[in-house]
Amino acid sequence: MKLHNRNRTYLNTLAEGTPEPDIKPRVTRWIYFGILISAMLYLTYIVSDRVMYRDATGQVEVENIAISASHSGRLETVAVVEGQVVKKGELIAKIAASRDCIEQPDKSANQLRYDIELNKSRIELFRIRLGNLKQPQQEELIRRALEVSRDKKSQQEKLRKEKQKIREEIVLLSREVKLQKKKLSLQDLSAMNKTVSVECEAEIILAPFDGVIQGVLRRSQEFTKRGDPIVMLANEQASVSIFARFEQKDLRSLSVGKILGITFPDGETSRGLVNTVYSADYAQLSGSNPVKRELRGTVRVRVSAIDEQSRQQWKRYDRMDVVVRAEK
Repeated sequence: MKLHNRNRTYLNTLAEGTPEPDIKPRVTRWIYFGILISAMLYLTYIVSDRVMYRDATGQVEVENIAISASHSGRLETVAVVEGQVVKKGELIAKIAASRDCIEQPDKSANQLRYDIELNKSRIELFRIRLGNLKQPQQEELIRRALEVSRDKKSQQEKLRKEKQKIREEIVLLSREVKLQKKKLSLQDLSAMNKTVSVECEAEIILAPFDGVIQGVLRRSQEFTKRGDPIVMLANEQASVSIFARFEQKDLRSLSVGKILGITFPDGETSRGLVNTVYSADYAQLSGSNPVKRELRGTVRVRVSAIDEQSRQQWKRYDRMDVVVRAEK
C-alpha cells in the first residue's frame, strides 16, 4: 500500500533492506585513540625522563694558549687562519716597530779614538827628537871645536835636562794612551751590551709548539696593545673538558668517576667521566621582596673525556654549549 501526503510524496511501508557498512567513523575513532595513546606515552616519557635523569647545560673548553704581543704596534701580517695546523717555529704574526729609532753615534768614543791617535803621534815625535839628541860624536866635535871646559859642561847639562824632559813626556803620554784605551774598551763593551728598546724593532711572533689555531682575534693592519691576544693556539695534546652546572639537589648523582651522557649541538652524542665537583652558592631574590635574598646552591662539574677518540671529538665543539645528562 502506498500513501501520499500533501506534497504528493509517497511513503513506503515495505522493508528497505540492510544499509552498506561505513568504515569512516571507525577509522576516525581509531585515529582519536592513537592520538590519545601517543599523548599519554609522551607524558609518561617526560615524567619518567625527569624522574630518572638530570640535565644541565655545559660548555666545551679546550686548553688554549693566548699568543699576544710584547709591545703595542700595528699588525703587519697575521699569517694563520682558524683551524690551521702549525708547526713549532712557524710564523704566526709580525708587528711593526712602534717608533723609528736611529742610533746616534757615540761622540765620546770617537773623541777617545782621536785622542789616542794624537798621543801616539806625539810619542813618536818625542822619540825622534830624543834620538836626534843622542849623538855623542857630534857632541865631541863641538867640545873639541870650542875647547872650552865651561861651555862643555853647560851644554852637557842642558842636553841632559832636555833628554830627561823628553823621556818624562813620553812616559806620561804612554800612560795616558793606556788609560784612554782602557776607557774606550769599556765603552765599546757597554755599547755591545746595550739593549735596544722593543719599540724600535719589528716583533716576529712564532709558534711556540705544534698545534692548531683555535681562533684569530686580530686581523692584518689592525692596532694591537701589549698583552692583547692575537690568536688562540691549542696544543695537539691539549686537554679538553666540559664544565656543566647542576642544581644542589643533583649532587647525589654527580659522584667523581660517574659516567655522564653528552649531547652536542648537531645531535652527536658521547660520554664523559666526572673529574671534579665544585659547589657554590649565589644570592637570589626571595619572592616579591626586593630586599630579602636567599642563597641557592649550585654544583659545577668538570667532565673529562673517557678516551682519545672522545677527546678528539670534543675538540671540534670548542666553546659550544652542550647538554650533559646525569642518571639518578
